[in-house]
Amino acid sequence: MTLNTDLIYDAISREIYTWADITRQIIGDVTLPSIPDNSNLLKAAIWFNFGLDAGKNLMPSIAFIAGKAALPLWLASSAQKYYQNYYSKKLNSAYDMLNIPYQNFQGELINGITQAERQFTVTDYYYQIEQTLLSLYKTQEKKDRTAWIEVIRRLIERSKIINTNQNELRQIVKRNLDEVAGNLIRVYEGAQAGNLLYVSNDSEVTLPTGTAIRTESCRKIPQHSPFEIPDGFIQIDYRNEADLAWLYTNAHALKTTRVDYFWWDPCLDTTYVKPLPPGQASVEKQLTTSYRKATDLLTQAFRDLQPTAA
Repeated sequence: MTLNTDLIYDAISREIYTWADITRQIIGDVTLPSIPDNSNLLKAAIWFNFGLDAGKNLMPSIAFIAGKAALPLWLASSAQKYYQNYYSKKLNSAYDMLNIPYQNFQGELINGITQAERQFTVTDYYYQIEQTLLSLYKTQEKKDRTAWIEVIRRLIERSKIINTNQNELRQIVKRNLDEVAGNLIRVYEGAQAGNLLYVSNDSEVTLPTGTAIRTESCRKIPQHSPFEIPDGFIQIDYRNEADLAWLYTNAHALKTTRVDYFWWDPCLDTTYVKPLPPGQASVEKQLTTSYRKATDLLTQAFRDLQPTAA
């Protein structure tokens, strides 16, 4: 029996479904880090921003460097586009996001993954993989359908263009979710009465560094600042709901840091915010690289798996 497009479709679909199903389960049950005040607003903002950058947040960093995990990178990027499109039509303002239960954002990200899973086998990217496999195995025959499915499964496993290891996928999601949460927690705490929040629109500005600690008593002290506003920053008033809503809904494209000026006043914890460089806020470049390298990885895996001559 020779390899054909139906066999390839079955084999690839199984691998795609496995990744998507594991990822859906992880998104549904992964735990957030400790949330200040158990804030529902903060939980919603974390999941909202996680989905807006799903193409990065569902991926290991190696996918951006070596082109590995190429299939999930396409799926995650496609899920991100679905998610962004859904909420661009549903939300009229940043305020709308603040009143939505965080579980809704989890659910729509899961829906986005399902949509991507269904669409993958009709894309040009899938066609490239299909034609690569037909070319690689054009002279080989196997006894039946099951044997061919196993051959392709082993090839995919060897090439690492898709990772279906549940523990590794959970670690990836948890690590990136915690990173998104940390970014937003710093904004949230900087926006409390008694703390300071400075924002810059310059991605090249240097963020200060220092030790961050937080004391509950600070909430009772009115906002005040003995310091001059740093060059390139503006101060955000914690009572300015419009500015804070914008920060909460755009945190995926921002970098934050916190500095504790405990030597002056233990209540002056300060958060600094700036935008990420344009290339750092997108996965489009990495996605293109993965497309280009996926066929190379499959070809190399095919060679590695061929029996050596005696």
